[in-house]
Amino acid sequence: MSNSLYYPSLLFSRFLYFYFFRSGGLRGKIGPSITFYGAAVVRQFELMGLFCVNKFVAISSSRDKLRALLLLSSMGVGLPAVGSAHSPDDVKDLIHIVGVTPLVIKLLEGSQGIGVVFAETRKEAESVIETFLGLNVNIMV
Repeated sequence: MSNSLYYPSLLFSRFLYFYFFRSGGLRGKIGPSITFYGAAVVRQFELMGLFCVNKFVAISSSRDKLRALLLLSSMGVGLPAVGSAHSPDDVKDLIHIVGVTPLVIKLLEGSQGIGVVFAETRKEAESVIETFLGLNVNIMV
């Protein structure tokens, strides 16, 4: 970025790029595949006393779907019923809590539409949820 607001930038990989402001701040661009690593680098810059436009907590919260929903809900934003399960034994209860089909089942770690399944029937939802949980991934419905 050739702008007089910035010093030379720092490139860790094609998914992790930082712009340093002449005023002493920092703005990071972190790809979804390396959120954990990128957020750790931002946290280190924060501990060094640099002003970071994108704070560690904000990056982590925005990339964690369940946390983002909880934060929105705590601020009074109306949301559909959401549930999460860790064990295949919880599938029927999870579907009952969330409500009627169709259901959207999402991987908590996925991004940009990867790991999102639309289940039109209860049986289809049970099958998808059991498959995801059998792969030891965290989901929300």
